[in-house]
Amino acid sequence: MKFKKKKDYLTREDVKGECQKPPAIDTATIQAMVGWAMGNAPPQEEKPIVYRIGRDAAVYEERVSPLGSVIVKASKILTALDEPVVTGFRFALPRISFSLLQHVVSFFRAAEKKYKSEALAWIWYHPDQQQYQIEIPRQEVSGASVKADDPAYGNGRMLALEVHSHNSMGAFFSSQDNTDDLGKSCVAGVIGHVARVNPEMQFRIRAGDQYVEVPIADVFNLDEPITMVGSILSFLSREPIMFPATEVPDAWMAQLREPPPMVYANIPDHLRHQRGNSLPFAGSIPVMREGGIEWDGYGTRSYRDKSVLGMTDAEFAEYERSLKDGD
Repeated sequence: MKFKKKKDYLTREDVKGECQKPPAIDTATIQAMVGWAMGNAPPQEEKPIVYRIGRDAAVYEERVSPLGSVIVKASKILTALDEPVVTGFRFALPRISFSLLQHVVSFFRAAEKKYKSEALAWIWYHPDQQQYQIEIPRQEVSGASVKADDPAYGNGRMLALEVHSHNSMGAFFSSQDNTDDLGKSCVAGVIGHVARVNPEMQFRIRAGDQYVEVPIADVFNLDEPITMVGSILSFLSREPIMFPATEVPDAWMAQLREPPPMVYANIPDHLRHQRGNSLPFAGSIPVMREGGIEWDGYGTRSYRDKSVLGMTDAEFAEYERSLKDGD
């Protein structure tokens, strides 16, 4: 028997078929190995984060694992795109034609000229027609207030804007305006100094117990060309005239009415109650109007309820007689 001389090395032919092919390494594994070699920590599985809003309006994050859960105040909110949240109002409807606002201002000027009063207008949006419509509701107007019927929702239309005037006063939202805006989701506007060439105006929308200012250009289309009358007036006054006079329909003015006449009467001293601050202040002068008794200068406060006045039945009956008799 012949033996082959033992080699001190192996050739490819010697090991062919005896060695296995090394396993393939995917790209993710290679990237992780490179990161580890550069001193980075190996990747770990991310735990799902649940964000919670506390009663203090702060945002908390909760991480849950088989071991338990941990909740901390969030230092950063992780979103899909990691984009910051921009606060404010974004008008989803088509911008309102600026000509409608010009007509509303003309109506407010007519109300101020005839009654020296405030006035109110609604602008509705009809989605099926993709058109806006001005509506002037029935309203009781005075120099410092306006009381209108409630809007009639339905027929698929949306109340986009409720705007009222402050006649000769500036444009601001009063505490009464805050009360009137409760439960409404439309944009609210106030226009002051209506007799000026370019009145003051503010717009806002309610968000819970907060209000968000709405720029006029976000709601109205200011890119429309100005009217020929406006162009001529602008040239003569050398000032941009945004609100030239427009025709006011008689039907709009017919919706305005002044409050009924007041009947003044003093409360007899022996009926004046101060316990619990029942009356607004000593020496108050009530007035008789349709639908109840109100205090002069406090048109929104009704004191027809004897429990509010702090009177007995007999005292309240004498109190009413004193109002009717004018004592």
